[in-house]
Amino acid sequence: MAAVARYADGSRVASSSLSLTVSNPATYGTIRYVNASTGSDANPGTEALPWKTLRQASLTVVAGDTVYLRGTFTDGTNDYIGGAGGGTASGTAAAPIKWTTWPGQPQATLSSGANIGIVVQLQGVSYHVFDNLHFQRPDQSEYAFQFTGSPGSDHNAVRNSLFDAPSGATSGKAGVRLQYAGTTDCIVELNTINTFGTPSQNSGDSIYLATGASRNRILDNTITKAGHFGISAGNIQAGESPIGDLNVIAGNTIDNPWAAGIGLVQTAQRTIIEYNTMKNCATGAIGPVNSPGCVNLYAVQNVIRFNTIDNALQYAIDLGAFTFNYQQKSKNNEIYHNVITGVQAGGYATIRFNFASGSGVEPAGGDISSNKFYNNIIWLNAGGNRAPGGFLTQFYVLSFNSANRWPNGSYGNNEVRNNLILRAATTAGEVLMTRERTGSEGGGFFEQFTVAQAQSTYAEWSGNIALTPSFLDEAARDFRLQSSSQAIDAGRAVSGYPFNGLAPDIGRYETGAAVPQAPSRLRISRLRWLSREVNDR
Repeated sequence: MAAVARYADGSRVASSSLSLTVSNPATYGTIRYVNASTGSDANPGTEALPWKTLRQASLTVVAGDTVYLRGTFTDGTNDYIGGAGGGTASGTAAAPIKWTTWPGQPQATLSSGANIGIVVQLQGVSYHVFDNLHFQRPDQSEYAFQFTGSPGSDHNAVRNSLFDAPSGATSGKAGVRLQYAGTTDCIVELNTINTFGTPSQNSGDSIYLATGASRNRILDNTITKAGHFGISAGNIQAGESPIGDLNVIAGNTIDNPWAAGIGLVQTAQRTIIEYNTMKNCATGAIGPVNSPGCVNLYAVQNVIRFNTIDNALQYAIDLGAFTFNYQQKSKNNEIYHNVITGVQAGGYATIRFNFASGSGVEPAGGDISSNKFYNNIIWLNAGGNRAPGGFLTQFYVLSFNSANRWPNGSYGNNEVRNNLILRAATTAGEVLMTRERTGSEGGGFFEQFTVAQAQSTYAEWSGNIALTPSFLDEAARDFRLQSSSQAIDAGRAVSGYPFNGLAPDIGRYETGAAVPQAPSRLRISRLRWLSREVNDR
């Protein structure tokens, strides 16, 4: 930024560039102290005379307070923060309420113990920050943490915290849940979330955005082992319809051998999924997995870009249409600049178009349509093993259960352009795309094509290449391109995406000088509420 002086004669003098650093203070107002071991709720809540319970602090704090927690809190039924009807005051943008570990002490643990209560449940409460805490669910019969309520809980954050469950704890519940249409502008960032859900039942998400939660940011979390999805958005129950809109899922690492990576389902729309790494999806599944892909896309108008998908049991991305609580479709999604590698031969294909039971509501297979695949590297994936003739396909259209399908010679207005698609270095020219007829047609396969054949048949296919990508250090999972890579300048220009050279590179990383950030990029720098947001990365 620059400072500008304006004079009465209309002239102006501008300074040289100035920098501005915005930081969050360690504390905001009054400091409150809670000690689970030695405190008493009859005390004033000072450092010398701390309170004992979370509940006392929850009912006492006001905007601007910071609460230091010490020890292990284990009575989630009776000792909790928030609760029905609010249960605590709201902070403000200038003076949030902060909950954190007592300085110099081990990370405070907030646990339900043998009880089933939710230790933190903000309902209709705003501007709370939970930082550097340990949330644990020994029985997992409820959520570990949630922002919820009607009209919802907005502008809250949980960050730098550990969520886990002891060995042997099982349930279908999530680690962190954001729920209802008024739950907006919340931040879940820089957390470690381990071992949530029941893998034998394919249930329980690590982070769960449901029933209309919108404009939330899920940033830079590390997630390991979730019984269902690492992160899911758009979930509703039968009879509900609120749209989950404009959520951002960015910079997360999801290592989920139990089940799936990210799920956009039902009412999720305009979600941005970017700069994430998803790996080992369902490779260590303990029970049946309904959606074993790294990205399950059963929703409309979402963007999936600049991600790495590295190793999955059955497929990398599943675009689906079916009925479950809601008529789910996959339409108008944009899938750009991803690296997809290491998918095993245990499923249908690397990319699956899945017309499941209850699909075919729209004519000509319109339930899955108008999706765009541009500038992705799809490399060294084993391919599906279910097509006839031994073909290990990379793109598979499963239409058997649908009432109708795309017409012959049409790819359903789904564009596949300027991708690098190759199963292995020696497999150029092999069949990589397979389509299936509907059950009413007797099933069976047709239109099994190589890249060249697909591009000569479908108007929606063009510019794809079957070449080795030449990564900088593939063994070390460094998927930047070598200077000699034929993926450089081989991509398709996309409005709002800057690039170097004659054209974009294919893949996640653009080579050459630093590229300006795309205007549409929604990475939000650390903890700044909407009135003070700055894009800094």
